[in-house]
Amino acid sequence: MKHITAYLVAFITVTFSLAGAERNVSEWSFSKVLSGPKISQSDLKNKVVVYEFWGGNCPPCLASIPKLSALDKEYRDKGLIIIGCHAQGGSDANVVKVAKSRGATFTITKSGHSPIQFRGIPRMFVFDATGKLVYDGGPSKGYAAIREAMKNLPGAILEGRTFKKFKRESKQLVARKGLGALYISLNKKKASFTGDAGEEGKFILSKIEEIMTSDKAKLETLKKSDPLNYLKRSLAYQSTFRGHSSAAEIKADYNKTRMSAEFKNEIAANKLFLLAEKQVTKCKAKKNNSVDFSDPGFQKKNARKISTIIKSCEKIIKKYPDTVSAASAENLITKVKGE
Repeated sequence: MKHITAYLVAFITVTFSLAGAERNVSEWSFSKVLSGPKISQSDLKNKVVVYEFWGGNCPPCLASIPKLSALDKEYRDKGLIIIGCHAQGGSDANVVKVAKSRGATFTITKSGHSPIQFRGIPRMFVFDATGKLVYDGGPSKGYAAIREAMKNLPGAILEGRTFKKFKRESKQLVARKGLGALYISLNKKKASFTGDAGEEGKFILSKIEEIMTSDKAKLETLKKSDPLNYLKRSLAYQSTFRGHSSAAEIKADYNKTRMSAEFKNEIAANKLFLLAEKQVTKCKAKKNNSVDFSDPGFQKKNARKISTIIKSCEKIIKKYPDTVSAASAENLITKVKGE
């Protein structure tokens, strides 16, 4: 059994490394600020940061600008920084003109750097207040990721409160470390809570319960929609709430899930899908550095690579039909066919 467990843990580790190592906002950078708030790299510390790579000749990019501006207006004073890095050609004056014509209120820069290679734009990267990359993809799902990251800002979690008696515990809550032990400790003292100090303790207890409920609900959703991510998040939950009964419940479910045949299929299917996705990055981009599978010329130029991608996806669908990767493979086929 020990050998099997070690094998599965190693398997999980390899799979997650294939999906991409954990990234930090310090690995991204931006060049000259052309319009919007003047910022520097040091301004990004302890903020929710959004990098969106866009182009003035990209309709989806232009459609995203008003939505990002609305979020900028709502959250800028609460700790959100949005950086629009231009990723196509054109003069600085034209970039500013296009951005302003769409109502851009956030920072627009001449260009930017991402350690994650990509071809298609718009491409959004969202980082939480710790600097951790929490979303990588198109803007359609990125807006929700921004709102979720804002909920976890220190000010949002503590609701602007100041703490005197439980100052250390409030910092622990914000850091989301050792919450299981903290909950048990405070819960034992709950009966003796009085006055303002008591209100502080009760507030922290209620917030821990809120986080537990929210995280457990997310795990249930991930177990059905993204089993691999479920396993990773489950381990994080067990660490955060160690000592609390819910951590033991999550651990039992984790062990049951990772030993199942369904999980093994997900592992195998995911590995094949990542290889198929890698083929997409090898398609030769157009002159403006964008990938447009709906363009006949682009299809012709990349016909052989597109054929390989489709065959790889069809293999996943046939061999692992009920996996998350099979559904992703179907979407990828539709995408590369330009449909």
